[in-house]
Amino acid sequence: MNTKTKGTILVSTAMIGSVSSFTSLPIDQPQLELSNHAKKWTHHQSLQFGDRNNSVYNLQGYLKAFDYYRGEQDGQFGLLTKLAIISYQKQHQLQMNGVANEETLKHLLQSNEVQLKIDEAKISGFTIEEQPNSLDHVLTATEETSSLKGSSQHLFQIGDEGQQVETFQETLAEFGYYSGVDGIFGPKTKEAVKRFQEKHQLQVDGIIGPETKEALANTDEIIKYEATEVVVDNEIESEVNTTKHNEDMENKEASDKSNKEKESHHHSAVIDTAHSLIGTPYSWGGTTTAGFDCSGFIQYVFEKHDVSVPRTTNDLYNEGASVSSLQVGDIVFFTTYRSGPSHAGIYIGDQQFIHAGSSTGVTISSLDQNYWSERYIGAKRY
Repeated sequence: MNTKTKGTILVSTAMIGSVSSFTSLPIDQPQLELSNHAKKWTHHQSLQFGDRNNSVYNLQGYLKAFDYYRGEQDGQFGLLTKLAIISYQKQHQLQMNGVANEETLKHLLQSNEVQLKIDEAKISGFTIEEQPNSLDHVLTATEETSSLKGSSQHLFQIGDEGQQVETFQETLAEFGYYSGVDGIFGPKTKEAVKRFQEKHQLQVDGIIGPETKEALANTDEIIKYEATEVVVDNEIESEVNTTKHNEDMENKEASDKSNKEKESHHHSAVIDTAHSLIGTPYSWGGTTTAGFDCSGFIQYVFEKHDVSVPRTTNDLYNEGASVSSLQVGDIVFFTTYRSGPSHAGIYIGDQQFIHAGSSTGVTISSLDQNYWSERYIGAKRY
């Protein structure tokens, strides 16, 4: 059973004028059915990463209303919810730990000085209007600003996930731009969005903003993407010389046969070195056998075999060669405590990888485990 409860947004008129007062804007907030033992949500209940319940759903609604949370309101305390809490705590000079503890919840629920997350230096000249019955569009601007763009406040990009991302993927797939709908905005989705933007003469950045979102919604005007199209000298050719392609592939396979054998031996040695380090403790910033962090472990293993790789996870991801299918020795990446690549390991085959985990030290994990499969964003090769 779905019910609705009334909430209130306090908008400081000091952001628009010079009068230091607050205006209440009523909103209708959808609410999940509560269990018998949790009928009320109070500041005494601490919420943190990994929680999944009605209280998290309500928390996301409050954070959305004040423009701190821009993810899906799904009752799951994930990465985006944690980042929203940290942003709220920073804005109100609370302890910044990403946990919705009693101090944070009490301030959010009871304070008369909750600040909207808007750049006050850039909001002069527009007014805030109430948009009832939808927490996604509670605040809109009469003029476009860097903080509010019409009724659309959220940009979809790498690291986002949920039903809305799945809907975009389904539209892209229907018109030939994408395959493998999973609701996760990863590198593959970004490339599909860039193809769509290029085809429809939009800004090509791989991010679904207002213009791209509008173009995806207008299915009658979407141009179908032909997978056989290739670019030659900046001109689109609709035919591919498959005979020449096959001949080139055969020649390449013959010339690369010996190289693959050498690579196989090299990768085997890399994996042996990685295996020998299992049990080494985790250490933030660690690069030696006394303790590793994830990227320090990878750098140490590869350098033992004369392969130079970047030191940080972000640089490992940005500088590596993209791969279409995993091979032993590839580096696999995940988004964990922040958006984008924030953890990495070495693929050892059979859907397994070896890595330096913050709570486990150097260990072996499986890509099929829910935690890792949900956070996997791709692999790179060196």
